[in-house]
Amino acid sequence: MLEVAKKGYPDEVDIDNFPCKDLQVINRLWVEHSNGHFGFSVQKHIYQSLGGRRKYDQSAYYAFGDWVGWRYNGEWVTDIKGKI
Repeated sequence: MLEVAKKGYPDEVDIDNFPCKDLQVINRLWVEHSNGHFGFSVQKHIYQSLGGRRKYDQSAYYAFGDWVGWRYNGEWVTDIKGKI
């Protein structure tokens, strides 16, 4: 995605303008090669099931981070060592 966006981390405008075809390919490959465990569509489903919507909701965002393992003991994991 960073290569397609041709800059650092994408912002909301970049995400809104990200080529749909590229996003679909990335998602399909991610879902396929993770046996359905990962991918944008999988993350979207989890986020929405926790009450998340397009507008930022800190509660849903934190719950999502907890659910997918990006947060541990109430803190964001910055590297795998931080989780062990």
